[in-house]
Amino acid sequence: MLMSSATLRTIVLSAIVAVVVWIFAEGESLSSRTLVVSVTFPIEASNDLVIRPEDPEFRGQVRVRLEATTRALDAAVLAVGGGAGGSIRLMPGTAGVPSTPGERQVVELREAIGSLPELRALGSTVAEVEPRQVLVSVVKMVSREVPIRVELPKDNAPALDGDPTVSPVVATMRVPEDALARLTDGGAGLTIVAGITESDVRRLRPEGAQTLTVPLRPPAELNGLGPIVLTPESTSVLLRIRRKVETMRIATVPVWYSLPPTDDAASVSVQVEDRFLTDVTLTGPADELQRVRSGALSVKAMIELSSEDLAKDSVSKPAQFPGLPAGVTSSASGQSIRVRIERRRSSGS
Repeated sequence: MLMSSATLRTIVLSAIVAVVVWIFAEGESLSSRTLVVSVTFPIEASNDLVIRPEDPEFRGQVRVRLEATTRALDAAVLAVGGGAGGSIRLMPGTAGVPSTPGERQVVELREAIGSLPELRALGSTVAEVEPRQVLVSVVKMVSREVPIRVELPKDNAPALDGDPTVSPVVATMRVPEDALARLTDGGAGLTIVAGITESDVRRLRPEGAQTLTVPLRPPAELNGLGPIVLTPESTSVLLRIRRKVETMRIATVPVWYSLPPTDDAASVSVQVEDRFLTDVTLTGPADELQRVRSGALSVKAMIELSSEDLAKDSVSKPAQFPGLPAGVTSSASGQSIRVRIERRRSSGS
């Protein structure tokens, strides 16, 4: 018996509807999938709260079994962390995660992971988490302005003119509040260290002012009480390296004299009896004494005669050494020079 076209159309339509219903039902059926994700907590000292796991066996790897409709399951896996190797960051105050400072607090991992907004929006369920809990400490971080001090190496420290200076002179230190509470003075006497190493010293020039960029390190009193972060992480240290001092001897130095500008030089005759100073010793920076040795800088002794001196027959005046560079001294400075003075008669007398 032949089937009418109307009957055929009805059969085909029914089959299509049955397939669509089956596909829809399959997509809405409940499925599950297990994946391993990495759970992390805020550990950066720049945060207000830091969470530190106390269980030494906990490595951050968590096995999670998700339940969702077949249609939503792939999206749920991506929301949790994209499958193997994914990562979930659990912040203080979210469901299952403590938000007040203290030791030995519990993070409920199933509750925390299940509260992720992305999972809730998909209607997914965290059916199982292994481990279910992790023991943590919640640490409150505080900021302190702390002065910076320079620390020179114990061995091979450079000889300095004056103390090193730093810029900036203070740094901001982020530190656990309970770490400061353990100190007898509450951290009031702490200093941040700009430690100059022997390697830094080897890079210094032999003399003069120079600047180093030196990394900062936290106070030794806080060792093991971290995390600690310093801002800035380094400082500029200005050092003035003491100049190398030498001594040189000059066999003879000529003696000069000067007259006051108000007196008539033609009216007197000045005879310097000690025309040379002998065995003059100069002490000072090596580079300045080298200028003397090379002839680039001449050394002379000088006495200054006043109007009162010119009214006498003879005087003894202390010798000075004008023009010596800063830092150079003479052992003969102040030595007396004998001078005879004669007054000339005018041509009309």
